[in-house]
Amino acid sequence: MEKLKAHAKKIITWHTFWQMFRYGLITLSSYFFIIAVVFLLKKIPIDEKIAYAIALSVAYVGVYIGYNKFVFKTAHNTKMLHRFLVVLALSWIGNNILFAFWTSILFISYPIATALNTLVLGVARFFAQKFYVRKS
Repeated sequence: MEKLKAHAKKIITWHTFWQMFRYGLITLSSYFFIIAVVFLLKKIPIDEKIAYAIALSVAYVGVYIGYNKFVFKTAHNTKMLHRFLVVLALSWIGNNILFAFWTSILFISYPIATALNTLVLGVARFFAQKFYVRKS
Protein backbone atom coordinates (compact mmCIF):
# COMPACT_ATOMS: atom_id res chain seq x y z
CA MET A 1 0.00 0.00 0.00
CA GLU A 2 2.88 2.38 0.78
CA LYS A 3 4.38 1.71 -2.64
CA LEU A 4 1.05 2.61 -4.26
CA LYS A 5 0.86 5.86 -2.26
CA ALA A 6 4.40 6.79 -3.24
CA HIS A 7 3.63 6.12 -6.90
CA ALA A 8 0.42 8.17 -6.70
CA LYS A 9 2.35 11.10 -5.16
CA LYS A 10 4.72 11.05 -8.14
CA ILE A 11 1.80 11.18 -10.56
CA ILE A 12 -0.49 13.65 -8.78
CA THR A 13 1.56 16.84 -8.41
CA TRP A 14 0.58 20.49 -8.67
CA HIS A 15 2.06 20.52 -12.13
CA THR A 16 -0.15 17.59 -13.15
CA PHE A 17 -3.16 19.23 -11.48
CA TRP A 18 -2.72 22.39 -13.59
CA GLN A 19 -2.21 20.29 -16.70
CA MET A 20 -5.48 18.49 -15.91
CA PHE A 21 -7.19 21.86 -15.44
CA ARG A 22 -5.96 23.16 -18.81
CA TYR A 23 -6.79 19.78 -20.38
CA GLY A 24 -10.31 20.16 -19.01
CA LEU A 25 -10.64 23.59 -20.63
CA ILE A 26 -9.56 22.20 -24.02
CA THR A 27 -11.90 19.23 -23.57
CA LEU A 28 -14.81 21.52 -22.61
CA SER A 29 -14.16 23.66 -25.68
CA SER A 30 -14.14 20.59 -27.89
CA TYR A 31 -17.39 19.42 -26.25
CA PHE A 32 -19.17 22.65 -27.23
CA PHE A 33 -17.66 22.49 -30.71
CA ILE A 34 -18.91 18.92 -31.20
CA ILE A 35 -22.40 19.79 -29.94
CA ALA A 36 -22.61 22.77 -32.32
CA VAL A 37 -21.37 20.79 -35.34
CA VAL A 38 -23.72 17.86 -34.66
CA PHE A 39 -26.62 20.31 -34.25
CA LEU A 40 -25.78 22.01 -37.56
CA LEU A 41 -25.22 18.77 -39.47
CA LYS A 42 -28.51 17.32 -38.22
CA LYS A 43 -30.25 20.30 -39.85
CA ILE A 44 -28.90 19.26 -43.30
CA PRO A 45 -30.06 16.36 -42.38
CA ILE A 46 -27.23 14.00 -41.56
CA ASP A 47 -27.67 11.10 -39.15
CA GLU A 48 -26.44 12.15 -35.71
CA LYS A 49 -23.99 9.23 -35.44
CA ILE A 50 -22.34 10.25 -38.72
CA ALA A 51 -22.47 13.91 -37.69
CA TYR A 52 -20.82 12.99 -34.38
CA ALA A 53 -18.04 11.07 -36.14
CA ILE A 54 -17.37 14.05 -38.43
CA ALA A 55 -17.40 16.56 -35.55
CA LEU A 56 -15.17 14.34 -33.42
CA SER A 57 -12.64 13.97 -36.24
CA VAL A 58 -12.38 17.73 -36.75
CA ALA A 59 -12.25 18.38 -33.00
CA TYR A 60 -9.28 16.01 -32.60
CA VAL A 61 -7.16 18.23 -34.85
CA GLY A 62 -7.91 21.15 -32.54
CA VAL A 63 -7.22 19.22 -29.36
CA TYR A 64 -3.83 18.06 -30.67
CA ILE A 65 -2.81 21.67 -31.20
CA GLY A 66 -4.35 22.73 -27.87
CA TYR A 67 -2.64 19.95 -25.94
CA ASN A 68 0.74 20.83 -27.46
CA LYS A 69 0.50 24.59 -26.99
CA PHE A 70 -1.64 25.05 -23.91
CA VAL A 71 -1.70 21.88 -21.79
CA PHE A 72 1.64 20.08 -22.06
CA LYS A 73 3.59 22.91 -23.74
CA THR A 74 5.43 20.58 -26.07
CA ALA A 75 6.70 21.12 -29.58
CA HIS A 76 5.39 19.00 -32.41
CA ASN A 77 7.55 16.06 -33.44
CA THR A 78 6.94 13.02 -35.62
CA LYS A 79 7.27 10.36 -32.90
CA MET A 80 4.81 12.21 -30.67
CA LEU A 81 2.40 12.61 -33.60
CA HIS A 82 2.54 8.85 -34.30
CA ARG A 83 1.77 8.07 -30.63
CA PHE A 84 -1.02 10.68 -30.68
CA LEU A 85 -2.53 9.00 -33.75
CA VAL A 86 -2.56 5.63 -31.95
CA VAL A 87 -4.38 7.18 -28.98
CA LEU A 88 -6.59 9.13 -31.38
CA ALA A 89 -7.64 6.01 -33.29
CA LEU A 90 -8.47 4.06 -30.13
CA SER A 91 -10.26 7.04 -28.64
CA TRP A 92 -12.18 7.72 -31.86
CA ILE A 93 -13.38 4.11 -32.03
CA GLY A 94 -14.31 4.07 -28.33
CA ASN A 95 -16.05 7.43 -28.59
CA ASN A 96 -18.19 6.37 -31.54
CA ILE A 97 -19.10 3.00 -30.01
CA LEU A 98 -20.09 4.64 -26.72
CA PHE A 99 -22.01 7.38 -28.54
CA ALA A 100 -24.00 4.76 -30.46
CA PHE A 101 -24.62 2.90 -27.19
CA TRP A 102 -25.89 6.00 -25.39
CA THR A 103 -28.07 7.22 -28.26
CA SER A 104 -29.33 3.98 -29.85
CA ILE A 105 -29.65 1.61 -26.91
CA LEU A 106 -30.27 3.92 -23.95
CA PHE A 107 -31.96 6.65 -26.08
CA ILE A 108 -29.99 9.47 -24.46
CA SER A 109 -29.88 12.78 -26.34
CA TYR A 110 -26.67 13.61 -28.18
CA PRO A 111 -25.58 16.52 -25.89
CA ILE A 112 -25.80 14.26 -22.83
CA ALA A 113 -24.23 11.34 -24.70
CA THR A 114 -21.32 13.60 -25.68
CA ALA A 115 -20.93 14.73 -22.06
CA LEU A 116 -20.93 11.11 -20.87
CA ASN A 117 -18.27 10.23 -23.44
CA THR A 118 -16.19 13.19 -22.29
CA LEU A 119 -16.43 12.10 -18.66
CA VAL A 120 -15.92 8.38 -19.24
CA LEU A 121 -12.99 8.67 -21.65
CA GLY A 122 -11.49 12.02 -20.61
CA VAL A 123 -9.35 10.87 -17.69
CA ALA A 124 -7.96 7.92 -19.64
CA ARG A 125 -7.12 10.20 -22.56
CA PHE A 126 -5.35 12.67 -20.24
CA PHE A 127 -3.07 10.01 -18.81
CA ALA A 128 -2.47 8.52 -22.25
CA GLN A 129 -1.49 11.99 -23.49
CA LYS A 130 0.77 12.69 -20.52
CA PHE A 131 2.53 9.36 -20.10
CA TYR A 132 2.39 7.76 -23.57
CA VAL A 133 2.08 10.41 -26.27
CA ARG A 134 4.51 12.85 -24.68
CA LYS A 135 6.98 10.38 -23.21
CA SER A 136 10.65 11.19 -23.76
